[in-house]
Formats: sequence, structure tokens, C-alpha cells
Amino acid sequence: MRDNESHIIDEILNGRTFRYEYFVGTYSRQVFATIVRIIDKPEDAEELTQDVFMKAFENLSSFNGKSTFATLPTIRPFRLHAGRCLLSRLSTTGS
Repeated sequence: MRDNESHIIDEILNGRTFRYEYFVGTYSRQVFATIVRIIDKPEDAEELTQDVFMKAFENLSSFNGKSTFATLPTIRPFRLHAGRCLLSRLSTTGS
């Protein structure tokens, strides 16, 4: 893991939540691009990307520091999360 990422996670967990911007800035394009490839709807991919980062933030305390932020339980399988969000949205809209 990048030492600076581990340090940033420690800062976030100690109340400096604004530091989470680093992870959004570093990984959001990758997450967004993958979600767009899955669902082929950029407008929905934007929202799903936000959902992925919110879930990752909520689970940040489970990070063990032995790998990268990208391997957090919510970031790594974001394809599954995106699919679940899409299915949920489709079932509530009746589409």
C-alpha cells in the first residue's frame, strides 16, 4: 500500500474527513469508467460512482492497511455494487 494512503486513512478516521477528497480524486475516474462500461448510462454511472464512494467511506474503519484503498471491500467489487444499485433502481421505478 502507498504509505501516504495509509496515513490519509488514519487522518480521516481521526476526524479530518475532508482528506477523503484524495481518494475520490485518485480513483473516481476509474470507478466511473468501469460503471459506464457495465450499465452504459453515464448519468446513472455518476450517481452509482457516488454511491460506491459513500459506501467505501462508511466502511473505511474496516481497512487493515495491508493493501491499497482500491481493495477496500466496497471499492474492489464495485461492479457488484453497481449492479445491485441498478437492479434496485429498476425495481423501484418499474423499468
